[in-house]
Amino acid sequence: MDYKLKLETSLKLGKLDVLFKRFFVKSYLIFPYICMFNKQFAHIVASILILVSVNVFAQVPEELKSTKFSDASSTPSPACLCAAPTGEVFVGVDMLGSLGKGPGKGKIIRLVDTNGDGIADTKTLYANLDN
Repeated sequence: MDYKLKLETSLKLGKLDVLFKRFFVKSYLIFPYICMFNKQFAHIVASILILVSVNVFAQVPEELKSTKFSDASSTPSPACLCAAPTGEVFVGVDMLGSLGKGPGKGKIIRLVDTNGDGIADTKTLYANLDN
């Protein structure tokens, strides 16, 4: 089976999306050469490529529903996550970085969706970490 056909059938993309993707992949390949000649033009091209590629590549298929499981107040600075077979989601929070170095800035938060609506209902501090 042809790669293009696989891409269209598995992701259900139209021909226009595939053409956009081909164009932007080729644009990313020639971008370093543009930077060598005109930096101001390169910044403009980079901005356009980023804006358009986010809209083209970051699509959720229609059969999937995208919901916000947790917000920034529940899990600030998430570094990693693990989903348990029981439905719990464990999020590693790392508050180091720009907030300064020091002990007690890491934790693991346990999130559970109790009513099945796709949003975490309960938040529990599972562990405090020094690093």
